[in-house]
Amino acid sequence: MKTTAVLLCSLVLAGTAAAQDAPAKAAPKKGEPAQAEPAPVIEGIVVPRGALGFMGVQIVNNTFKISFYDAKKKPAKADVTRALLRWDPKYKKGSERVVLNVSEDGKSLSSPRDIRPPYLFKLFITLLKDAAEGEDAPGETHVIDFRG
Repeated sequence: MKTTAVLLCSLVLAGTAAAQDAPAKAAPKKGEPAQAEPAPVIEGIVVPRGALGFMGVQIVNNTFKISFYDAKKKPAKADVTRALLRWDPKYKKGSERVVLNVSEDGKSLSSPRDIRPPYLFKLFITLLKDAAEGEDAPGETHVIDFRG
C-alpha cells in the first residue's frame, strides 16, 4: 500500500512540474498583432548601402550573384545596370575581373562565367548606372572580405 501511494504521489508531482515548465501560449489580446513578423534574411554577405538599402553578395552555382534589398531588408529591384568585380585569386598571380549584368527577374545581378575556388579574397565592387547623354555615369564602390 505504501509503495502504491509513493508511486502515485511521484507521478502527480512529476506531472505538476512538467505542466509548470511548459510555456503557456496566451491568446493575443484585441488590438495586438497575432505574432511579430520574422526578421528578413539577406542571402550572402551583407553590404550596407546607406539610404539605398542593402545588397547581398554570394556565389551561386560557381557564379557571382548580387541581390538588392530596401532599407527594411525586403527584396527590391536592382537600381544599377551592371557591376564590375575585381579580386586577387589564390591560385594565380594577378587579378581576376568579371562584369555582372541584370538578371531576368530584375532583382539581382549575375556573372556569365564560373569562378574557381577557393572563395577567400578581398572583393572590389563597382556598381554602375546608365548615364544620360552628356553626363558621367554615376558609380558606387564597396570593398568586402569575401568568404564563400
